[in-house]
Amino acid sequence: MNLFAEERAEAVLAALGIETGLRRGDIWRVREWLADCIVVRERDVACGFCQHARDGRGIITVPRGLYGPDLDELMEEETGHFLVTDGVASLFWDTADGEAFNRHLSGRWRMKEEALVRTFLGALYLPSRYFRYMTDTELAEVSGCSPRLVSERRDYLAGDIVLLNGAPDWSAWWRYEAVYRPSSFHPLVRIVAQDGAPEAFEVGCPPALRDDIERSIVADLCAMTANEFGHKYRRLCCPDDEPLRVQPGDLLQWSGVLP
Repeated sequence: MNLFAEERAEAVLAALGIETGLRRGDIWRVREWLADCIVVRERDVACGFCQHARDGRGIITVPRGLYGPDLDELMEEETGHFLVTDGVASLFWDTADGEAFNRHLSGRWRMKEEALVRTFLGALYLPSRYFRYMTDTELAEVSGCSPRLVSERRDYLAGDIVLLNGAPDWSAWWRYEAVYRPSSFHPLVRIVAQDGAPEAFEVGCPPALRDDIERSIVADLCAMTANEFGHKYRRLCCPDDEPLRVQPGDLLQWSGVLP
């Protein structure tokens, strides 16, 4: 069992507030949750693919004019690639320069990545915990997956259950610290990097909505990597502190005592 793919799916479901698995065809909910972490573009290509940009975002290219179930199927697979792979297969291929060995490595890595994505999507639509008490027929009905996929997932799990008992090691939770700042004028949640980096975010947090806002932030910190969290919240990034323009030595000049 690939624990990372299982944990990643469980964390995404928790962030989306989905008690059961995601239903087939609802991958758009994951895309909305990821917000600015993913850029989708149409191009004149035969098949879609996901690229990992240097800044940590995912760039998903889809064939121009693709729509309906075909687009949904492509988006679920490429969104999976963004969330659980790092683009090593594409890197080997792009740097192969005609060398058979590098192309061989690219093929090997691509197979591993495809298997990882299948495991992640299986966990997203069919969480392991529901195999304890739901039949294959019930799981197929709830998830929208085919009976064959449900059966394959049950065989893959072989009775194992994956539950999140805290923030995964790969999550943004270990990079950022969030604190609530009460105020009669502008209460907020301030999120700062624990390594002392100047990056900080501020989220308005009215007292009546405090629990909901805190749950949303904590869920994102647990389900996202640090790069993903930074991209999603970058619109709420606050500028670095600046020293005061006026210093004690300037007071006399400001008062008019000194010319």
